[in-house]
Formats: sequence, C-alpha cells, structure tokens
Amino acid sequence: MPPEGDDVALLARYVKLLGDRTRLAIVGLLAARPRTMEELQAELGSPSLSTVTRHLRLLTEAHWVSVNADGVYQFQPETLPAMRAAVARIETAVKPAPTEPSSEPIVRAFFDAQGRLLRLPVQSAPREAILKQISEQRFTVGRIYDEKEVDALLRPVKKEAVNLRRHLVDEGFLETRNARYWVSLKRSLGMTPLISDSSDEAPAVSVSPDRTLHEGTDELALDALPDETAPMESAADEE
Repeated sequence: MPPEGDDVALLARYVKLLGDRTRLAIVGLLAARPRTMEELQAELGSPSLSTVTRHLRLLTEAHWVSVNADGVYQFQPETLPAMRAAVARIETAVKPAPTEPSSEPIVRAFFDAQGRLLRLPVQSAPREAILKQISEQRFTVGRIYDEKEVDALLRPVKKEAVNLRRHLVDEGFLETRNARYWVSLKRSLGMTPLISDSSDEAPAVSVSPDRTLHEGTDELALDALPDETAPMESAADEE
C-alpha cells in the first residue's frame, strides 16, 4: 500500500529544512543550550543578522525551535519523535514485514560483557548493524562535535577510538568537515546514502564548552584517508 501523503509531505519538509548546514548547526547549538540570536550569529561565524533571522523563522515555523519573550531560542525535542514516527509509518507502508531473524544476537557476539567492541566483522550487514547501534547510542542528532569529543564518546566502546571514528565516517553514519562531526541526517532517518554530495559544507561553528562527554584495532585497514583539514570555502546561503 502507498504511504500516507501527510507523512511523505512532513518528511520531505523536514529533510529540506535540515538539509541546510546552517540550520542544522543552529539546531545543534540550541540542543546544547538556549541561545539568543546574537549568540547564534557569533557562533555561526558571524553571518548577516538577516540570514540568521530567516533560518530561525523557518525553524520556528516548523516547530524545531521556539523563542520566549526575552528573545531566547531553544530546541524543541518533541519534533524528533514525530519525524521518526512518520519514517516508521512510511517504511511499514512500502515494505513487507521482515522475515529474516533479528541481527541483535549477531551484533552481541562482537561485544564483550562490558559492552566493548571486540572487533568489526568484514561482512557488510553485521558491520553496518554494529556501527548503526554505536551511532545511535553515542551521538545526538543535530549536535556538532569536534574530533576530541567524538573520540571521547567512542573510547568506552573501543580504546583505539580513531579507527572506529573513521569507520563511522566511511560507512556514512557520521559526516565531517574541517574536523567537525555530526550525525548523518539520512542515516538517522534510516536511509542508506547512495551518493556523497561533495557540495554540502558545514558552517564554521564554535563548539560549546558546556557539552557533557562520556568516558571510555579494528580488523579492517584504514590507513589511507583523505585530508579533511583543508580550509573550507564559504557555502552559498540557501533557503
């Protein structure tokens, strides 16, 4: 049966809204703590006030953020369950009920009793299931992380966190630019990215020091990686 039109329209609106890197960065900053428009402008690398105002208006209209009488903006977390519910309904409508056994027992076999990753399997299906679980448990959609934060979050899972971080990037669960990392929106919605849009760039964002971090050799070789520390060009302001 076809998916409900309302769910498709809602999801399309959210994907378009958060497909803009500046708006995604705003959501991440507000998820950490409420901020004024001036604070957001400074932490986004000082774009024009009219640009920040326009992005905030779109996010407010979509109920991703709200603003109080003092002009302080804050993230509205109840929007995420609504988005995930729409995705679940669409998946139910377009896919038959799964007949294959759950991958959970297979995933558990690669962790020790303390929840530390023993190794990553070479087979793509269990490897992807493991990385998906780690991404969902360790990272928050909409937040921007620096490299040290990512490694600190991954260290309880794997002492050598660098290789695990690279796997998450290579498999599309984390996106990165200029040593900043964030959860892939497509992956968080359960979509497998088919292509990499190299034209998308993350805005220059100052990582807030008030974030709480959690303490803590894969068998796949990851020696050759592209240099992701090259200077970022200014991204065109888009609606």
